[in-house]
Parts: sequence; C-alpha cells; structure tokens
Amino acid sequence: MNTFLGRNIKDIVNEPVWQALRQSLVGTWKLDPEGNVKKLRNYLESGPGERIWRLARLRNYTTASVFRMRIVTHPEIDKLRDEVRDEIVNWKDKNQEGDQ
Repeated sequence: MNTFLGRNIKDIVNEPVWQALRQSLVGTWKLDPEGNVKKLRNYLESGPGERIWRLARLRNYTTASVFRMRIVTHPEIDKLRDEVRDEIVNWKDKNQEGDQ
C-alpha cells in the first residue's frame, strides 16, 4: 500500500478540489506547462486542508509516470517538484524528529 504519514495515498488524493484541478490539467501540459504549474502553486497556497496534505498531493502528482518518464517536461515542473520534495523533508524533520 502506498502511504504518506500513515495515510493511504488514495485517501489523500480523494479530495474534491484537488480532483477537479487535476482533471482540468488533463491534456494541457504540452500547451501550457507554465500556466499549469501556476495553477498547482495556487492550489498549494490556498487549497483546502492542511498544507502537508496539499504537498503530498503535489508530490504524488509531479512524480507520476508522465513526468517521471519525461513525456511531459519543463523546467518549472522540475522546480516545483524539487520545492515540494524539500518542503516535505523539512516538515518531516520538524514534526517527526525521532519518529523514524
């Protein structure tokens, strides 16, 4: 089972606002990668729930096979993915010290 902080990733990504955003991005990455990254950044800053769960959704999304296999690529996607990864690592360091 794929989990993040003990929660099933399927439960984490099953959030209506996130699902609507994700669906709106389908088929648009090659046309407007910078605009899509902006939408993801806006979601990260103002989406529902705790930020760590928004980060988890973005990490899960930006490491999906379409990005991992470089089918869709853009420097802004890489930058966002790296920032999300770093913020998650920092969050875990602050919130789970000694819990590994």
